[in-house]
Amino acid sequence: MRITDIAIPENGCMQILGEDLGIKSALGMPRLGQLVVLAGANGAGKSRLLSLIRKLGNYYGSMRGSRELLAHMSSQEEQVTYYENVIKKYEEDLRDDPTREGIAEQISLNKSNLEQLKVNIAAAKADLSKMKWFVKEPVDAGVVPVSFVPTTSTIKNAKTFSPEQLELYTHLCVKPGQGDTSETVPSYLLHTMRRARNSKLAKLEGTSELADEEAIKAGVTLEKLITLLLGENANLKIDRDDNITIFGRYDFSIALSDGQKVLLILAVQLHAQKTDLANALIFLDEPENHLHPAVLNQVIDVLLSEVSAGQIWIATHSVPLIARLLSNDPACVWFMKDGMISHAGKKPELVLKGLLGDEQEISRLRDFTDLPAKMAANRYAAECLLDPAIVTARTGDKQQVQMVEAINDSTSDVKLRVLDFGAGQGRLLAALRDAGKLDCVDYIAFDIEGSSNAICQREIEAAYGIAEVERRFFTDIADVITKWSEVDIVIMCNVFHEIPPEKWLHEIGSESRLLELIKSDGYLLIVEDQRIPVGENAHDYGFLVFNTLQFQKLFSFKGDVKESLYKKYDADLGVDGKAGRLLAHRFARSLVSQITAASQKEAIADLFKTAGNEMAKLRNKAKKETPSFQEGQLHAFWMTQYANATLWLQDQGVIEFK
Repeated sequence: MRITDIAIPENGCMQILGEDLGIKSALGMPRLGQLVVLAGANGAGKSRLLSLIRKLGNYYGSMRGSRELLAHMSSQEEQVTYYENVIKKYEEDLRDDPTREGIAEQISLNKSNLEQLKVNIAAAKADLSKMKWFVKEPVDAGVVPVSFVPTTSTIKNAKTFSPEQLELYTHLCVKPGQGDTSETVPSYLLHTMRRARNSKLAKLEGTSELADEEAIKAGVTLEKLITLLLGENANLKIDRDDNITIFGRYDFSIALSDGQKVLLILAVQLHAQKTDLANALIFLDEPENHLHPAVLNQVIDVLLSEVSAGQIWIATHSVPLIARLLSNDPACVWFMKDGMISHAGKKPELVLKGLLGDEQEISRLRDFTDLPAKMAANRYAAECLLDPAIVTARTGDKQQVQMVEAINDSTSDVKLRVLDFGAGQGRLLAALRDAGKLDCVDYIAFDIEGSSNAICQREIEAAYGIAEVERRFFTDIADVITKWSEVDIVIMCNVFHEIPPEKWLHEIGSESRLLELIKSDGYLLIVEDQRIPVGENAHDYGFLVFNTLQFQKLFSFKGDVKESLYKKYDADLGVDGKAGRLLAHRFARSLVSQITAASQKEAIADLFKTAGNEMAKLRNKAKKETPSFQEGQLHAFWMTQYANATLWLQDQGVIEFK
């Protein structure tokens, strides 16, 4: 299982746990992936946060799921209606015959039951609201974190254990987080190697009926895992007298270094708990205290491969470890200071300053590594070979707020029909629900078939009920037209740049079924991050991000048109008036129909020119000062836009290379 989003308001931990463990401010950690790294100096609050997450996990793991809560609330609301009708009937009887015995008592009893039901419904609603604070996948999964780095590197001699102890300790080793590793690890090691040896001997001696192929396989995989972590010379063996050797040493429990013992413990636990570990939630609190940086990197790689559907949280103040993890996933790093947390995945300088101190120390390290800008550029270039990622919904997301604002501008006496084109996980619906707009909007979702469909359908079910899912979710635009006939607004959030240019006329322009769906006085709202932070390979030309001028060229109009035809929304407009990253453009249907092959070429040619100019600015600046991570990433973005536009223009014969 994975914790995907944490959005606990200030004092929220006190509300649900009765304590905050020193994390008093709001706790916001959206879009968490397989790896979550907590960086910060000693005393910053990393261990406290891990402890808090563990307690929150216990709390939310015991809560009923949203579907169960909704069903419970629905049942109780039906009972409220029942009791209200019963009370009404008794009150009518009492008015007809004030002397009738027992009526007053029945009214009082039913009112008491009614009040209790209302209390229960309020509590269920509160629980449902709190579920947004801590989101996990699968939604009904229990949250049982496992602390995987042992506090001791001691390994006892399993031959000194009684048979009963050996059996107990071996059994505990299979369960994550159970028992003392100094006892469970050597017991499991002896048990597994002994079974493998006995089965091999049975085959050699011709008593194959006593051989256990699974036991032999388990022994082989354990040997391979220990070799992977300890090196080729580990050479795990067991003799006929149950003596185990590693590196040829019978006294390996004493001879191994502390780091090697930790690796052995990890190897045995990985082997023993393989099935559970695939979905485990693992906490590593300052693992660098036990392991050499190079060895620790190897251990992390193994864990990431084994915990395929789970999640790993690492609290650390190791700069080499953070650098390694940040290069793998820039979004995984969070910075802690004085019990407060902020996302630092795109700001390595923030982490470095917190760990190393002043700018002089950072400068020395940067001179040595020259890491941030190069890392950002290399990472972005590599991401441009991967499929687009799906963005999850989160309360307060600027793009979600921006979409709601645009919908509010489209005043109407009747419910607005809104088509979420490329709905993904249903971010727009979540935003409408959070803003209390479901009563004035008919939400419809369209997307191609994919893994996010089920999540979006769950959002629709939570908002409208299960019967509405089929009526509001589609994977074929023709079905939308059949069911709904027409809509007021079509919204594309982070979708336009993923549509291949050769499909624009067919999917958006005058030839499209989409234009057929938009009412004559309706709109197309295109919401785009102008500097998308993660590269992607959406189509044959990668992806193309248009700014305001390029959209004007694409739809053949100038910026001085009436607001009823075109309006721009800027979620990040600065006090200096400079445009921000998160822009939304609302186009009247009449403008959308003006896209042509010629306007398409003009718009992409302008993107080509803009990208070249932006690269030149960044390169000139880099001559004067060391570029930051963000500048390295931005340069990679513009290089990508320049290359993608060039490829398309070349294929259209607009530019030629000789």
